[in-house]
Amino acid sequence: DRPGAFEEAQGGTLFLDEIGNLPEPTQKMLLTVLQEGVVTRIGESREREIDVKLVVASHEDLGVMVREGRFRQDLYMRLNPACTVALPPLCERDIPMEGLAEFFLQRALGTATVADLVRSHRLAHSVPGDVVNVVIGDHVPAVEEGVLHVLLPARSLGLLREHPWPGNLRELAMVMENALVFALAESGPVGGRGDVLQCRPKLLRDLLLQTRGLAVEGPEDGFGLTVHLQASDTLNRVAADVEQQYFRALFLKHEGDFRQMAVVLMGDPECARKVQLRFNQLGLKVREMKRRMG
Repeated sequence: DRPGAFEEAQGGTLFLDEIGNLPEPTQKMLLTVLQEGVVTRIGESREREIDVKLVVASHEDLGVMVREGRFRQDLYMRLNPACTVALPPLCERDIPMEGLAEFFLQRALGTATVADLVRSHRLAHSVPGDVVNVVIGDHVPAVEEGVLHVLLPARSLGLLREHPWPGNLRELAMVMENALVFALAESGPVGGRGDVLQCRPKLLRDLLLQTRGLAVEGPEDGFGLTVHLQASDTLNRVAADVEQQYFRALFLKHEGDFRQMAVVLMGDPECARKVQLRFNQLGLKVREMKRRMG
């Protein structure tokens, strides 16, 4: 005696997310509903007419799934792919990261877990009130009665801009919420002020490095190189020669950008100084390499 999703949406619009994950029997049932315009409740035999507009979403290309035999072609055509809207991934969107970071920090502040941590922080640091202000950048606001400031420094924002975001917006939302939770857990006042919390660059680096495992490896990932081994009196000299060849090729590939080289070598653009130091230790000269670049 319970109405299902289609009955609840009668006369309106029903949204089905991740339609590509439907098993084949369910795809067949959905096709029947769309063709006949009727549904039958579980445990009943009586058909009920429905008038519902359907909007579906999928993270996979349904056309490719049809060609691979993983999605019914007749259902695909019934879903009217002429009205498809393709949403580009986060890494391809020209959206200011400041606005996205602030939005997800504000959203995280509305969750019960974070709200409890905020109350605990206020009690521990004698910060009354219930207003939380998200600040993007390095400027620390003046003290305001009853206001707790959450600071996302420029270096932290830079890390967010450079991350490839294999998990798209869901990953960004998760990273910002986790950054806020850890910042509250550390509960370290900035400049002696308990009314200021900071999502520090080191914290963001650690969180982003943990999410790199979400990326799907492919033939274009990483950096390959053919090296020429030369015999030497010690293995250390052979290894150093190979390392020199690798650093030269990497330097030329990224046109001398040590931050990009650091991403390839250490997964973190903030390690550029370490990469440059090793570059120099190997006896390589930036000026000479740039001349070779032309």
